Amino acid sequence: MIISRFLPNPVGSDKAGEWIEILNNTDTVVDLTGWQIKDLAGKSYILQSGELKAGASVQVFYKTTKITLNNSGETIFLYNPTGGLADKLSFSGSAAEGHIIIKGFNSPAVNAPAVSRNLSADTLFVNHIIFINFGAALILSAVFFLIIKNLYHDFFEPVAVAN
Repeated sequence: MIISRFLPNPVGSDKAGEWIEILNNTDTVVDLTGWQIKDLAGKSYILQSGELKAGASVQVFYKTTKITLNNSGETIFLYNPTGGLADKLSFSGSAAEGHIIIKGFNSPAVNAPAVSRNLSADTLFVNHIIFINFGAALILSAVFFLIIKNLYHDFFEPVAVAN
């Protein structure tokens, strides 16, 4: 279980839009009862019930947790039901309005903006690069196949035997 991302500075009211997302990165269903979310200031929320399927995530909003996220540097902790630290996610500097803090994608530099909410454009760009690389690999494979075929044909061309 990890904290995959959170939104500390939503467009508009912070209390109406702040959220924390927990991702079940295991291959089994996890009972959420007793899991605890805590912020840097020590404000915490204990999940009361529910299950999270393998690979699924859940967003927990301010209206539920009453955890006010800092717009200038924050750390969110996730504790398992026995009190052990399962994960944490943090950023330093200022979170621009509407930017999401995403595990593995944020710069620790002061005043560095977090990753934009518009993830679809980033995803499309990455998919485009992968498609281009895959296409290039197919073309190179076809050229390689033709070269090998021609070399084979030139060296092992059947010879007519006279009777």
